[in-house]
Amino acid sequence: FRSDRKAIVRDDNHHVMGIFSNSYAIHQFQDATLDNVGNIIDNHQLVIDSAGILREGAIAWVAVSMPDNFETSAGFPVRPILLATTSHNGTIATTYKQVYNAPVCDNTLFAGLQTDGAQFKARHSKNSDMKIQSIREALDIVFTMSEDIVAEIERLSSITVTDREWDAIVNRLIPVGEEGTVAQSAISKMQNKQENIRQMYRTDPMVAPWKGTALGVLQAFNTYQHHVVGSSKTRVERNALNALNGKIERSDANVLSVINEIGRAHV
Repeated sequence: FRSDRKAIVRDDNHHVMGIFSNSYAIHQFQDATLDNVGNIIDNHQLVIDSAGILREGAIAWVAVSMPDNFETSAGFPVRPILLATTSHNGTIATTYKQVYNAPVCDNTLFAGLQTDGAQFKARHSKNSDMKIQSIREALDIVFTMSEDIVAEIERLSSITVTDREWDAIVNRLIPVGEEGTVAQSAISKMQNKQENIRQMYRTDPMVAPWKGTALGVLQAFNTYQHHVVGSSKTRVERNALNALNGKIERSDANVLSVINEIGRAHV
């Protein structure tokens, strides 16, 4: 074993979660999630929304939220959440970020929150800065979250998406491919995916009330990702991991980017 490397192992069963250089700094779950979040929220009226560990104890998260949902004029309730996560396998930096939950479908969404004050990250290095004041300042924490999130929902619900634009968005995000260039099985798979998401957009109570708006389009793709993609047996863990590692965030951003592009093209 190389002298410039070290293994990170669980203290209960000695499972090896990763092997890193000696400069890698361990951010203990107790410090990075529970204790830091407790200090950030102080004595404010917030509650733990969810918490857990993934990947055999290599990833942990704690999410805190206000106890009540916020209603919007679009009839789309939201609950602001402060998400704290870190890892012992090198996959996730210690991160504190603002997200929101959509209670109508229990989805996590990130749309519109990719702003300078929306998250704080600390690398697993000896010089990483884990000072609570830095975290608090970087996030402008908790009390501005509800205003920002409600404003974003209102903005998305005010953007009209025509049937023509919806078709163009679906074809851009779920390209079917042309016969002769890809296998027929691949074409059929993408056609089925398109039909599923079109049906969800038209009739699913988690999506259909906002049909014809950018909010409805985002909700369709986000809900499809949460509730349809992949095996049901691993859905809960997969959705949690996708929220922590940024996959949902990137997907939401991509959907909004395509909405903007299609909207400009059809003006």
